[in-house]
Amino acid sequence: MGDQKQQMFTRSIDIPSLPSGMASIVSVASSESATADDVANAILLDPALSTKVLRMANSAFYGRLTKAETVTQAVVTLGFSAVKTVALAASVVDHVLPEKGVPGLSWKAFWQHCVATGAAAEIISRHLTGSKRGGESAFVAGLLHDIGKLIIARNAPDQFAKAVWIATDTNADMCFGERKVFGTDHSTVGALLAQEWRIPEAIAGPVGLHHSTDTDASPVVISVRGANVLSKAMYGGYLTDCKIQVTAAEVTEACGLNEETIRAVAQEVPQRLAECGEVLSWAGNMPEGGGLRRAA
Repeated sequence: MGDQKQQMFTRSIDIPSLPSGMASIVSVASSESATADDVANAILLDPALSTKVLRMANSAFYGRLTKAETVTQAVVTLGFSAVKTVALAASVVDHVLPEKGVPGLSWKAFWQHCVATGAAAEIISRHLTGSKRGGESAFVAGLLHDIGKLIIARNAPDQFAKAVWIATDTNADMCFGERKVFGTDHSTVGALLAQEWRIPEAIAGPVGLHHSTDTDASPVVISVRGANVLSKAMYGGYLTDCKIQVTAAEVTEACGLNEETIRAVAQEVPQRLAECGEVLSWAGNMPEGGGLRRAA
């Protein structure tokens, strides 16, 4: 019965199309012959994205010593790969955001959890691999790991509110509530969007697998899995009446690092999160859900 419910829901779900501007940027930035001006011209077709890219390049996250005055300068600062991931993350906020709040859930706290997960994933990735390579993918994968919740909330807001109530009433996580109501959860739904948008596997993998327990998963999947748990331990959750209790042992189990290393990661996260102020600001227009009431 559960499989049948899942199939019915996933067949009926409306996955937003990849925004045309995003598709153009990805195409241009992926071209071997593209110049910074070519990428900048593609970005300039979307004024809101142009603003985000310029501000991102000048943010503490990238630590540019001289201010980028133009989008072309911002592209040079960020690099083509980073421009694609910034555009991807911005497109999610601009095109996938639910249109109304959900009782018992704070979308702004949700976004803080996502950004904190991205920051922690970047740091964990470095500790796991001994290299900064892959850190950018880990950050964006962490940022987007819960995108399936946005898709579910857009498609079935009343049922999603019921899932929130079940999770809160049982002091469980959202996966439990989602499976009770939909027969599936946000990891599976997020993977559907990743497939539809042809998101690179380094980012798509953690979106679909961040709740898996596979010890043979890729470093970026393990980084996001551990970061998701660590973020909840450090900053709490986004369900307004649900207390989060996460132990250090759960974090170490999620990412395979010892407790001493996890403490070192935890000490780095607040500074990195502070440098993510520009990304955190993207939550400015997210709707609030207000107090919890039992969903019908």
